[in-house]
Amino acid sequence: MDWFDDRYQINKSSITIAHFTDCHLFAENSGEYFAVNTSQALKKTLKDIKAKKPDLAIFGGDLTQDHTIASYERFVDLIQNEQLDFPVFWLPGNHDELEMFTAAFKDQSNLLNHKCIDTAHFQILLLNSKSETPSGFIDSTELIAIKKQINNSDKPTIIFAHHHPLVVDGSIDKHILNNGEQLLTELNATGKVTLYVHGHVHNEYESSYLDVDICATPATSIQFKKNTTDWQQENLGPGYRLININEQGELSTQVIWIESRD
Repeated sequence: MDWFDDRYQINKSSITIAHFTDCHLFAENSGEYFAVNTSQALKKTLKDIKAKKPDLAIFGGDLTQDHTIASYERFVDLIQNEQLDFPVFWLPGNHDELEMFTAAFKDQSNLLNHKCIDTAHFQILLLNSKSETPSGFIDSTELIAIKKQINNSDKPTIIFAHHHPLVVDGSIDKHILNNGEQLLTELNATGKVTLYVHGHVHNEYESSYLDVDICATPATSIQFKKNTTDWQQENLGPGYRLININEQGELSTQVIWIESRD
């Protein structure tokens, strides 16, 4: 089965999408990533997301830190314990293994494998930017499939991926999407891509490239300090992003921080 074969339909004139990413879970509930208990941070995030009543959520990758199947099962437990009443879609990050997603998410009614979501005003595509290194890459075969989906739709497209396509002037740039500018150029040339949303950079950013807006969502775990070439972390609390599409098809987005940053 090809990456975009499964399509999910949402028949509502206006929707809210929650995007959360980079939870870096461990097999143990006590596991810490740079002194942050990632299970507890994700639990807080899911509780806050549920209170916002979105129509769907998209997990943006880097589920695991210790690369164990138990960390994926912990993700499932946290999702189910929160009793979310909306579907959760996912895409892989550089830490992830597709086989572990498949094994852990099997038979879970609200953890869905669809990578193409149709809404009243937009098509949403979830990309696989994982490569053999921590950096990302979209190969020519994948690019052809992405452009086919975009061009075959009569609606504009929102792209979700794990890796950032443009530098953010931080140490994480050494693990950028290696052909990010090429991808954005190709997406822009279709004239049908409105927004590119990603994680990986562990903080919030907003920019644009040609006619494509670009948004980075902060992590549910630790954040990376901005504007430094050194690898520095900041415990700003977990964050996520809401994307709202109103009845007229107008799009707006905001970052939600769970804890006070004062």
